[in-house]
Amino acid sequence: MKLFIYMIFILGLVASASSKAVEVELKCPLTVRVGTALKVTEKISNDDCYNTVSVSKIVVGLVGNGGGTIGVQGPYVIPLSVTRTVPKATCHATYGYVIKPGVLNLAPTVVSKIPETLTNTLALASAGVMDSSGSVTGAGTCQFTVTP
Repeated sequence: MKLFIYMIFILGLVASASSKAVEVELKCPLTVRVGTALKVTEKISNDDCYNTVSVSKIVVGLVGNGGGTIGVQGPYVIPLSVTRTVPKATCHATYGYVIKPGVLNLAPTVVSKIPETLTNTLALASAGVMDSSGSVTGAGTCQFTVTP
């Protein structure tokens, strides 16, 4: 239970209100070996029919329960080498509802090495999106098992 409370804390650090909010779907591998990097797939969706969203930075974090203590790594701000754009949604011309959201896919590394203290545990990764003004416009989370 404490693990989920800490994850909510991290997401609270990376998720703030913005007029250009996006939805972030995060996917983790099922298992990750101790000592290896954790890379996730981040699908960023924009439901705004009129505006694109610029992404210049992402925010990542890791939470795990290692040996009875909660381990938190992050949040870390990762600047992108080039500002990326989430396209505007395709919307119905008359009624304005979303037919298809604009999508941008990223594959960030959350941590370069999974710590040994998380061996044989369930851990959670989080990632958020920052726009060019520094506002966090969306965040997601996923879980994975740490193996020796």
